Amino acid sequence: MKEKFHDLSRNLSTLNLSSCGWKRFPNVLYVSLESTPSFREAHQLCRTLGGEPFKPVDGADYLPHITVGLGIVPWEEEAVWQLAQQTYIPHLSWTCSELILTKDVCGEFTIVDSVSLQPKVLVDH
Repeated sequence: MKEKFHDLSRNLSTLNLSSCGWKRFPNVLYVSLESTPSFREAHQLCRTLGGEPFKPVDGADYLPHITVGLGIVPWEEEAVWQLAQQTYIPHLSWTCSELILTKDVCGEFTIVDSVSLQPKVLVDH
């Protein structure tokens, strides 16, 4: 899988990412990220690595996000959501220049490997 990971990374360049607000799943509060063509393409390429089967919620339309709260108890979900709605999230933008391969070990992510992503070079003919 590491070899496939390195091969895949050759097809990717740095990604410009932007936050775009609070979202939620049952028991989860997160900050969503703007769905740009390059971000969707990178995610789809990463899905081709294989490994463990994807969960139904991790389908083709899924985009990675920034998890803020995980395992929120059901009787507090609405209160946490209301508090989040009152909390300002600045519009953040940054460049992602590294791809990290992780393994889930009993709910903890362990880094297996990482690769640097290079800026896309525009060639003027």
